[in-house]
Amino acid sequence: MKNKIWIWILFIFILAVSIRVYRLSQKESLFLDEGLSVSLSEYNNYGWDKNYDDNVIYNGKELRELMLWNNVSLSNALSDIIHLRQDNRDSPHTNLYYSCLRLWFTGVKTGDIHRIIIQGFCLNLFFLFFLFYSCLSFLRSFFQIIG
Repeated sequence: MKNKIWIWILFIFILAVSIRVYRLSQKESLFLDEGLSVSLSEYNNYGWDKNYDDNVIYNGKELRELMLWNNVSLSNALSDIIHLRQDNRDSPHTNLYYSCLRLWFTGVKTGDIHRIIIQGFCLNLFFLFFLFYSCLSFLRSFFQIIG
């Protein structure tokens, strides 16, 4: 009986990872809320309430570098997390996800969308592993049928 349960658990886990990998293979750009999450977590005002300079002609790469991950220092990341704790600028949501996202991208300075997608996917997998293990631990203690 216990082996059968473990096989189902493994199947569900592989299915969850496979769905994420499939969706990653289809992804070509950031959705609006994903770009906004980057701006919010980096406590960057571009993409939120700061306008670009009207007297400068920007290309797409320059705009992405201004709006997306543009500061690599640990001290800046910690400062961003302190600001997120005070006001994450997104009242319906807590700052936990934004803080995790900011820490995950500490040391990264990039406007490369593909790099951001891959690194964000790795964070998503980390959350999946953590939550799957947490749920499994809860079920083991609650039902006491999983060995």
